[in-house]
Amino acid sequence: MGNLKKDMKEFYSSSKPYLNQLKRHNLSVYGKYLDKIRRHISPGSKILDIGSGAGQVANFLADKGYDVTGIDISPLFIKESKKGKAQFKVMDSTSLKFKDNEFDAVISAETIEHVLEPWKMLDEAARVIKQKGILILRYPNNQNKLKQFKTRLSKKPLFEITLPNLSKDIFGEDEDLCHKASTADISLYLKKKGFKILESKPFFWRAGQIVARKQ
Repeated sequence: MGNLKKDMKEFYSSSKPYLNQLKRHNLSVYGKYLDKIRRHISPGSKILDIGSGAGQVANFLADKGYDVTGIDISPLFIKESKKGKAQFKVMDSTSLKFKDNEFDAVISAETIEHVLEPWKMLDEAARVIKQKGILILRYPNNQNKLKQFKTRLSKKPLFEITLPNLSKDIFGEDEDLCHKASTADISLYLKKKGFKILESKPFFWRAGQIVARKQ
């Protein structure tokens, strides 16, 4: 897994076509996600954006009065992001260089499916969120629905890992995913970490989204 993680970091750090695709994501792509953030998190709150990509969400929120830090594993993406008002750092989502209980909220869109050890990302998010803080995740809910049903029955998160295609010819499509994200896995794991699920799409929906509060 160590070599694959290194290969993935090199891929995201060097793929300009991938960055160009991220830059084409205008704010309308994030419309409902941003509405949810602004409904659950007050301006002035200290927010960590995990997997901030080209920085559109973080910089938009910074313009609206939020104290936002975006992190991404790719120096290429971070360089692009710094054209806005938010703060940005190159950082691994599974090993955050922040203190415990440092943020009022953590947000993340279309990132956890690119993480080889998604449970570690959730562990780190839980660690840096303050008590009563908010976690908002958006992801493609692309795990087999029968497996999700079995997860709900067994109450044991599966976190199905798959091998990504890191060809230079792909940029931003499902081929580079390394984790078949699922609402069943994520919501169950968060509950075990002491979170209360405030909002969640049904596990059979294609687009996954969870809002949770740290208890």
